[in-house]
Amino acid sequence: MLVFPLANGVDTERSLQPVTLRAAGSFFTGLGSNCVCQAQQRRLSFSAFHPASGMIGVMPAFRLGGPRKGLFYWGTMARKLFCELSPLTYRLAVQRMILTRKLQDLFSPVTFAKRRAGEHLPAVVYRHNSLIRRKLGNVDLHLQENKAVSLGIAAPLVDSVVIRPGETFSFWKLVGSCTEAKGYREGLVINHGRADSGIGGGLCQFTNLLHWMVLHSELTVVEHHHHGDLDLFPDFNRQIPFGSGTSIIYNYLDYRVRNDTDQSFQFLVSTNDEYLCGELRAERVPDVKFHIREEDAYFHESRGEVYRHNRVVRLTRDKRTGLVTSKEQIIENNALVVYDRALVTAPILASPPSVTEDAAAAPVPA
Repeated sequence: MLVFPLANGVDTERSLQPVTLRAAGSFFTGLGSNCVCQAQQRRLSFSAFHPASGMIGVMPAFRLGGPRKGLFYWGTMARKLFCELSPLTYRLAVQRMILTRKLQDLFSPVTFAKRRAGEHLPAVVYRHNSLIRRKLGNVDLHLQENKAVSLGIAAPLVDSVVIRPGETFSFWKLVGSCTEAKGYREGLVINHGRADSGIGGGLCQFTNLLHWMVLHSELTVVEHHHHGDLDLFPDFNRQIPFGSGTSIIYNYLDYRVRNDTDQSFQFLVSTNDEYLCGELRAERVPDVKFHIREEDAYFHESRGEVYRHNRVVRLTRDKRTGLVTSKEQIIENNALVVYDRALVTAPILASPPSVTEDAAAAPVPA
């Protein structure tokens, strides 16, 4: 057994696990650690992208003669990423990632949504209100108050933006960097898998709201990140399925949506004393309706740790006939629970339940 430090900083004992090498230079994911690695030809090493910080580093790998040709086994060693050497190298690495994204966008053919309409589009596609002040474990409540301030600053920057056919909505293109000079305050951030504080922290609740509305529409999500490997806080009045949220870092971890339809859409966003309020509007009412639901939800134990599993699926229903025309899986989560297992309100299974092929292929109820 080896101890593999996860990208989010939570250590867990794992046995060596195989990763299939599709082709030299191809990208793949291994060990469920959220590290995206690129195989280097003729060398057993990988350049790894660190999702919590967005940094690039190199880590060695080793081949142990897997059961099939082309199988490699790898794990992180003691070598640190460049961004972890010192506070200076961290800042340099962050600025490099920000500059890289700016240059990519500068030379990209993508047309970003920028226009704000004075009038609201007529058809309401979906609306949702998100409670601003929520109990999140032992997180200091003043961070929730600060989040309310930051959301109040960011909401008008997105409110009323119109996404015309062919355009792409980018959260960071509209909101920009979050600084104290702009009035943003310290809020909750996730740092190496643990709750921390940072300027503008809590704005992921904003993109959570946008993403939830987009899932109920015909818009296409083209960039989405989330904390899918960790269950950070026990549930408190949860309204949406676990694992359906977002993770953002200016500007290289963005939330982006493209309009591939033949009509314009519009986000309406505002805050009041209790809620972040959102509406997604369009020029006309869509012919279909979307339902998001959770399936195969359970907690289970593995090697002394508790994990939370679920699948988030989307059903498409024809409004004229009422029939479900399609079912697609949005995401599957199997997250390490990092809070006290005594706070888990559901039963903790000794092992994941087996799913038969017949059950997996069961028809979708109308």
